Amino acid sequence: MQPRVEVRNRENEAYLARTLIHEYAHALLPFDVGDDTERAKREVEAEAVA
Repeated sequence: MQPRVEVRNRENEAYLARTLIHEYAHALLPFDVGDDTERAKREVEAEAVA
């Protein structure tokens, strides 16, 4: 199954682009983690990409 990225429309197009890139990074990075520490690392990685 392919990851699916969806974001809600935003009035600020720059914020919309940042959110889309952030969510796309989540789709590309490994996401099958159950550990809170690993989940936090994935969030930091996605923020770094965006």
